Amino acid sequence: MKMNRKKIIAFLFVALCINGYSKNLDTPSIYDSGNMEISDWKLNETEKDLNKDGNLDKLLVYYKTIDSKISVEYVPYLNDGTNKYVKVETTEKDFSVTTFAKDYRSYTKDYIKNFNQKLSNSASEIESGADIVAIPVEEEKMETVDQVIDSNLTQTSEIPDKPEESVTIEVLPQVVPAQEVRPQEIQEEVKTISGIYDYIEYFEAPRPKNLTFNYKYIKNGPTDMDNFVFVSSPTAKIRTLPSVNSVILKEAKYTEKYKVIGKVKTLDPTSKLNWYEIMYNGKLAYIADTLVKKREFDWNTLVTRVEKTNAFITKTLDAGEKVYYLDDYVALAGTSSTTKDKFGNRDSQSEKVYSAPDFKEYIYLPDRSIVRILEETDKYVKLESPIYGIHYLKKDRKKLLKPSNIAAEVSKFIFVDRSSQNEMVIERNADMKTWNVVTVSYVTTGKDGGKAVITPFGDFLIAYSKPVMQYVSDVDQSKIVGDASNAVRFSGGGYLHGIPSMFEPAGNRAARKAATARKLGTYPESHKCVRHLDDQIKFIYNWLGNSTPGSKTGYRVPEVPAMVIVK
Repeated sequence: MKMNRKKIIAFLFVALCINGYSKNLDTPSIYDSGNMEISDWKLNETEKDLNKDGNLDKLLVYYKTIDSKISVEYVPYLNDGTNKYVKVETTEKDFSVTTFAKDYRSYTKDYIKNFNQKLSNSASEIESGADIVAIPVEEEKMETVDQVIDSNLTQTSEIPDKPEESVTIEVLPQVVPAQEVRPQEIQEEVKTISGIYDYIEYFEAPRPKNLTFNYKYIKNGPTDMDNFVFVSSPTAKIRTLPSVNSVILKEAKYTEKYKVIGKVKTLDPTSKLNWYEIMYNGKLAYIADTLVKKREFDWNTLVTRVEKTNAFITKTLDAGEKVYYLDDYVALAGTSSTTKDKFGNRDSQSEKVYSAPDFKEYIYLPDRSIVRILEETDKYVKLESPIYGIHYLKKDRKKLLKPSNIAAEVSKFIFVDRSSQNEMVIERNADMKTWNVVTVSYVTTGKDGGKAVITPFGDFLIAYSKPVMQYVSDVDQSKIVGDASNAVRFSGGGYLHGIPSMFEPAGNRAARKAATARKLGTYPESHKCVRHLDDQIKFIYNWLGNSTPGSKTGYRVPEVPAMVIVK
């Protein structure tokens, strides 16, 4: 499908204008055909008040490779204030392939800043002698913004050669739905993306080299949301530009989540508002930072913590010592104490360990924490943990230390990030040097207050799983009032489990579970546990396996030692 360049530019502007504003180029919204040729000409469209008359003008930028250079054409269209656009003088510029991304942005900024000086005597003349008349388009088609300029544009292969006289339409790739698994060949590393505005913060970064992403279950988790925001207000407007005066693309609702690229300053001269640059419908858009919360899937900390824990295990085993865990759990025990340590850990189902043998300064070591014994006296047991370091346990409490079944480095980890309310599950690859991400998901961890307890911080050896976890009333702790499916106990009464719900009133139980599920990935709300969607935890429950088949209690001990790490 090839057209003369002048014709296609005119056609696009006619199709995209609405009530004095022409939306950014969105060819999939205009054409239904999925068989269009992908153009070797690339197009970036931006909106700026080029001539400083108070109207948003259009700047179309075309670029392609020519030998070792990238040739760029700047094609400005001025808004005359009456829903008509006037094409003015085109500017051509060549850039080096190797420095294109940097030089392009610098030149473009100067071009826009000094635009009025570039206007020729014929600047007000309409090309072809006719106005481009705006006509309405459907509101639902106004869903895209400036095309992304990827850092990969520095590679010649991204911009192949093309005949000079024609231009074709590029069908933009669609965002991968959450339930789909990305092909392995594009999972190794995040491709960086950047826009045209100066960043206060920039979030895109490569993933660790020793991670692969061959997901075994991805129905409930994002595959390309390493950094994201969720809407923390009742509604939030997604806009084309970092300005309250730009076009609204969508009224986003509470808890909706979007991939975030960075934070930029507003284009409004009198405002101090900052904006998050997000991906919406495959293109860059903007949302005010006061209306959302920034979160991330912290792959680097995941790898660091896993490697640190396994190094601790290796050091212990190589010394001919055992890996122990703290066993300090009483089933269905409530929590009423307000005492907590510097990590936020509560004294319930934890044990005091001291920074020195004088037994003064202490922290609470949570149940199921792994440790090694360094020294014993008649007064204390000197301990070391992967995350808390060296501490002293009173000798009469040594009975709480139990030898674990860890005989080698652990190959299965579940990483819970309290700050971002999400979870990453990994297992060692066959090469024994790299790790594969099995599944990811949004979760809800424990809040701190009242009868609720913060999810403890540390490295925990999973005890067992069971098909159903029941819980007691905050008011009457002798009464079981609700349950959750597929519970995996990792510390004290702290479980990974499905969506919890009280038994009564039975009539709206499903609706109540749905309301709770919508809050995953937002704020801590549980009593201590880590909530998952029911099918998500069912997968983890099965993935852990069962080394104790036939248990009369229905409990399942993981087929190999597995750990939960809480950040």
